[in-house]
Amino acid sequence: MINKKSKEITKNLYSLPEFNRAKTIFIYLAFNKEVKTQPIINDLLIQGEKRIVVPICVKGKRELITCLLYTSDAAD
Repeated sequence: MINKKSKEITKNLYSLPEFNRAKTIFIYLAFNKEVKTQPIINDLLIQGEKRIVVPICVKGKRELITCLLYTSDAAD
């Protein structure tokens, strides 16, 4: 079910003009039963045309920071 929904969402995302025009994409790294974002991240890294920014939760604090993603190694 998650894989099917993930593929549908990815297809819809790639069809959006806003997504295609964007120079920076803010996307989360999927965890557990969330929609799988790794294929999107991998595609964007291969294309090399957009900056990819991911959120990071700071452990022990109620804080969220952003991180520029340069490689999928960090996302695995």
